[in-house]
Amino acid sequence: MAQARASWPSTFRDGLVLLFLARHHLGMLQISVRSVHPDQVEDLRQWFTGLQTARRDETIATLIDETVTQETAILIPNGGNPILVYAMEVEDPIQSKTSSRSGKHPIDAEHRTAMQVAISGIPEHEIILDISPGSRTSNQEEANAIGESGQQTAR
Repeated sequence: MAQARASWPSTFRDGLVLLFLARHHLGMLQISVRSVHPDQVEDLRQWFTGLQTARRDETIATLIDETVTQETAILIPNGGNPILVYAMEVEDPIQSKTSSRSGKHPIDAEHRTAMQVAISGIPEHEIILDISPGSRTSNQEEANAIGESGQQTAR
């Protein structure tokens, strides 16, 4: 994957290209963009490291129940105003939302708390592309129809 990244145009490697929702062959790609409190960056890094290591089994169980096929978080330093770009590919957005709020997995509530503490708001940004094959409406309209607006939390 590192080789593939090196060959991406510089706007993808070095810049911030934002897409809110795009259809993908496996499901729906949900992307949120959030500002992070600078004093919470290390705690946020530790939280995500724990999800991938010590709490990996819990994390995977939650992803399966939420029909998530991939979850990625990218932290952009942004000159002292850090930005978190959070992407999730889900097979069933309604099931994903329902499952994450069900309370079945204690890690879900912990994740919501960690995100609430770390996130300071939504940075100003512009959606410059929102299109997918076979869709007659914008993906933003589709997202609104299922209740996944740009104001959602990362999970």
